[in-house]
Amino acid sequence: MIYIYAFIGCCISSHAAVVFERLERAEDFVSLPSRCQNCQQPISWFDLIPIISFVLLRGRCSNCHAQIPGALFMTELCGGLIGTLFYILELPITTQLGYGTLLFFVGIAALQDRRQQEFDLNLLLAPLAVGMVRLFTNPPDQIILLFGTVTALALGWLVFKKQLGVGDLLVYFIMGLVTDFPVANRVLLLASVIVIATNIPLLVKPTTKRAQRVAFIPALFHGLVLHLIIRAIIISV
Repeated sequence: MIYIYAFIGCCISSHAAVVFERLERAEDFVSLPSRCQNCQQPISWFDLIPIISFVLLRGRCSNCHAQIPGALFMTELCGGLIGTLFYILELPITTQLGYGTLLFFVGIAALQDRRQQEFDLNLLLAPLAVGMVRLFTNPPDQIILLFGTVTALALGWLVFKKQLGVGDLLVYFIMGLVTDFPVANRVLLLASVIVIATNIPLLVKPTTKRAQRVAFIPALFHGLVLHLIIRAIIISV
């Protein structure tokens, strides 16, 4: 069963990568068949099997032998890891759907944010809908909700000071609705550590140049995955 979860995760993450690329080129990501971006030839279904096809083809197109981006392979691996974590954690199906929707769309937003330093806020509509349904069907404790609201207000102050993006605040708030605000706070902490760790050179050797905005959505995505990994390790131990 764990292999089925891992394979489904690979497939979903592979589709997320396709959606990201299609959105970049303003193309249809629903009905348009997959094709090589170099030779424009359609890709056969047996060349679309996540991870396996990449390995068998040695990372190259079967038609023109152009190099397939290694980022696609890593994205599929990440999806397989997430699927495996869902199995290990034995999450209820409703929780799996909530986490899956959140990770899918925030993952695409993270890819956009990393490349463009911004992302399409429409990507948050689906996880927001899931969060609102959960809020009304399984409302959180008032103290937890209050604590999450206070944290959101604190982040809102950073947005006002232009030290944080509006999208970052929305992702945190939606994450709190879909999971729980204590979980969202732990993810926020992990994301902050990730940002600091990946920007140590800038902290050790300050520059007089104008500071560039750090893409925080990828850190939030990785923080959520890291949170699941930590939970899985605790359960396994």
